[in-house]
Amino acid sequence: MNLAFIVVILFLAFNLGVGLYRPKSQRAAECSEGEQGAEETISDYYTGGRSISSWVMGLTVAATIISGGSLIATPSLIYARGLVGAVWQNNGLWYGVLGTAVLGKRFTTLGNRFKVSSIPELIGIRFGQSARMITGIMIVVILFANIATQFSSSARVLESVSGWSYEACIILIGVIMTLYISFGGAKAQSWTNVLQAAFMTLGLVLIAVIALWKMGLVEMIQTMDAIDPALVRMPGVDNYLTIPRFISYGLCLMAVVGIGQPSAQSRFLATKPGTSFKPAIIFGSFAIIIWYPCMYVAGIAAKCMLPDLASPDLAFPQLALTQLHPLLAGICLAAVLGATMSTATALVLTASASITNDIAISKVRHMGGKGVKVLLIVSTFVVSLGGVLMSINPPDLLMTISTFATGSMGCAFTPVFLGLAYFPGTTKAGALSGAITGAGIVIIGHLNDAWTNPLGFHVIGWGLILGILVTVVVSKFTKHSADEIIEPFYTDGEVIELKKA
Repeated sequence: MNLAFIVVILFLAFNLGVGLYRPKSQRAAECSEGEQGAEETISDYYTGGRSISSWVMGLTVAATIISGGSLIATPSLIYARGLVGAVWQNNGLWYGVLGTAVLGKRFTTLGNRFKVSSIPELIGIRFGQSARMITGIMIVVILFANIATQFSSSARVLESVSGWSYEACIILIGVIMTLYISFGGAKAQSWTNVLQAAFMTLGLVLIAVIALWKMGLVEMIQTMDAIDPALVRMPGVDNYLTIPRFISYGLCLMAVVGIGQPSAQSRFLATKPGTSFKPAIIFGSFAIIIWYPCMYVAGIAAKCMLPDLASPDLAFPQLALTQLHPLLAGICLAAVLGATMSTATALVLTASASITNDIAISKVRHMGGKGVKVLLIVSTFVVSLGGVLMSINPPDLLMTISTFATGSMGCAFTPVFLGLAYFPGTTKAGALSGAITGAGIVIIGHLNDAWTNPLGFHVIGWGLILGILVTVVVSKFTKHSADEIIEPFYTDGEVIELKKA
């Protein structure tokens, strides 16, 4: 049994232990859940009782945003396209961070003000219960492909280092994540995300430092220039970094990663009342500032040291396995595994919340606390199991489906979230029509190659722009909600909580 595999297994076991651990105070609180109402039990499960500190929240959001796909795709992009890949990713990265910062504080405030347990519940208070139901269904449908992708990516990492079959790896990963997220809810997700963020930081720093020690940055760039001069020049290989693509990619990341991502934004609902939002931004940004430059170095190093890989996607894992001591390689692969697990658990919890707290809430609210808790565990278990089963025998082009679903979701929810947080003039009809337009443009683009990059502008960029435009125009000509509904969303300070429908 190789050392890298042992490290990965220990990492998985540690995640399980952290996820299932309950301090004495929490165990005592759980014993009294039979006395709680349905909504209080739901809140405890999906928001951790709104007890998550801002620094934990910052790392949680950062770990949720940076998936295993990011750790694989970023070095892969640089491997295939050269240094413009770093410019490209950095552009998108800061758009994404900006998007998160734009909404994070507002959603923290609104989550504590209205005591909601999910994003669709907040949408329901602002735009009506039909909007809550529609967005809840959209989240569940769209997220399933993403959940399966994350499970599949996790299994591929374990497969690469263990020699086990893909199916065996899927089952092991699925059992571990399903156990701790089903029984632990938001608290388990938050604390395992902290552990995963720590491994991501350690693994990425290790691979970057060792790569630079073996081969200096200047030497790396000179080597890339010798391989192909386009790798170190603008606009890169195959004229990759055009101005329209640069702008639209930033808009894509703002929608998909920063603003229109329910699994990231819902984490802010769990933040402890009265805490400053600044640590969340500082810790989250600090983590990302470290992670991405290390990914850039990994991609450059892989191109120089392993120029003939069968696929650019192998850049990060093969660099770790061939250039690092097995112990350090195990840590780096655990970092990739942590990135996929952090994103997967956030997606599972978000989909589960939409099912129990939004789609089926009319039935759930009449149940007792213990019955609701069992239902929440079962719902999360079923969602996670569904992702596992889908990833065991994945449909063709699963990654393409996942990308398509993520783009649709970002363009659908960005107009809704912005209107919810900042624009009192947004109407229910405006928000929903903008969501349908944004998602529809992405669907058209993926079904018709001619629409993929109209005028050199990525279809997700078009979906975002046209979705927001339709929201604004339709809102101008449709009925607004009553002032007593709108006002609490856009006033500072404490307000009396509205009675939930």
